[in-house]
Amino acid sequence: MPWFLGREFGLFAMTANIVAPRSTSGIYMHTDQMDMTPNTTNHPYLLTTFWYLTDVTDEKGATRIYPGSHIKNVAPSTYATSFVFKDAPKE
Repeated sequence: MPWFLGREFGLFAMTANIVAPRSTSGIYMHTDQMDMTPNTTNHPYLLTTFWYLTDVTDEKGATRIYPGSHIKNVAPSTYATSFVFKDAPKE
């Protein structure tokens, strides 16, 4: 991570998001580390990584990215339709 965050970085948290096997709603929309987000910044301050333990698809499990949502730190008014699916790359 030094190549992205510099030499002085720390681990903030390790978490797991688990969806019930028959769930159709997935994980609710949320902000990663919202209590750490500065009002303004001109340098990288957060790097989130994912390890998928099972295959994911757009319909079941892919992370939804909301382009530009980091600028205002609020949910976009079109959050139900303005996302981009980001699933794990295939190797």
